Amino acid sequence: MENERKERTSRGIDPDKFGLWRGCDGGYYTPSARCRRCGKTASEHLLSGVSSAQPQRDAGKALDRPPEIKKSLLRVDGACRVRITRGHGPAGPLDRDNLFGACKKLRDEIAAKILGLSDDAESETLEWEYAQKPGSGVLVEIFEKKMNTNETNKE
Repeated sequence: MENERKERTSRGIDPDKFGLWRGCDGGYYTPSARCRRCGKTASEHLLSGVSSAQPQRDAGKALDRPPEIKKSLLRVDGACRVRITRGHGPAGPLDRDNLFGACKKLRDEIAAKILGLSDDAESETLEWEYAQKPGSGVLVEIFEKKMNTNETNKE
């Protein structure tokens, strides 16, 4: 940086003062000019040195520590319905497929750490619901699922 500063001032021009940028050919250009060597603008030069964004995978668990639950409030051995309500920003809600995908990790953790189940598949005893609302955060609600015990008698 110091050598570059000396080189700039040795020519009698301070590029920062005049808003000039340095192209790949070593020449200085005005903000709207293109490099003579590659034809890129100042912003294209800056972006060419930046790698494209890669999706980051979260290696952590969705629920690092299970919440404390009073056993009297939740009967894990009974049938239940779990509703996951996800907040969304000004961009709007996710479509159905992306909502399910966004909740998958949390769903796995709820099944394992709270409900004590090895599988989160829907069954007669476990049902999943998804919802979205404006805002941030996630609300998880677990309801006791009433089993239909009325059987129809055929005569």
